[in-house]
Amino acid sequence: MASTVPCGMGADVVLEDLSRVYPTTGDLAGVFEVSTVIEPTSFVVLTGPSGSGKTTLLNLIAALDRPDKGRVLVEGLDVGGATERAQATYRLRTVGALFQDAPLVSELNVFNNVALPALLAGVGREELDSRVPELLGSVGLEHKAAALPAELSMGQRQRVGLARALVNRPRLLVADEPTGNLDRATGKGLIRLLGEVCALGCTVVLVTHDPELVDIGYRRLELLDGRLVSDR
Repeated sequence: MASTVPCGMGADVVLEDLSRVYPTTGDLAGVFEVSTVIEPTSFVVLTGPSGSGKTTLLNLIAALDRPDKGRVLVEGLDVGGATERAQATYRLRTVGALFQDAPLVSELNVFNNVALPALLAGVGREELDSRVPELLGSVGLEHKAAALPAELSMGQRQRVGLARALVNRPRLLVADEPTGNLDRATGKGLIRLLGEVCALGCTVVLVTHDPELVDIGYRRLELLDGRLVSDR
């Protein structure tokens, strides 16, 4: 990723006695009494078996869900207890999100898919005409700006999703199984890009089912049955 790509300086994340409980018949595992601190500009990998609560924890950090108990503090903001308006602003301006299937708008070309969150944030067209090509260049897709999502490979879609997640210069990037639909080589390439995002100053929290893809030097939080069992 080109070093000229701007990224917000990393956010700190504090989890205090965090719990989210779902009905036992639900598809999502809960989390129970999780407490930890994620330092600014760090790269944290959430690991654990299926159903261990990884996605639930990530959703709480991203303010896509609210805790039943405890707090998620991001730069001092209690994102779980914030108003819906404050949560929407947080999701738009502070946190970028990358998901397994990189849901792009099928009717929009790559340029406009990347630009969409910035337009919602009020960024002007002149700024976007500079920012979006720079981001597409950083993920190796400047030549695909006019392409529609259906014309892209899965790996290219994920890189477009990453560029879109970064367009508002977030201080925190959350990624939920972004390599789940990719072959191993493509997955490793995407993880390298996430590492470069972190090196530029963004805090990165990654959920993965395959921790072997990720640099052993990164901090790993392991969940089991919704509880934090390892921090290394």
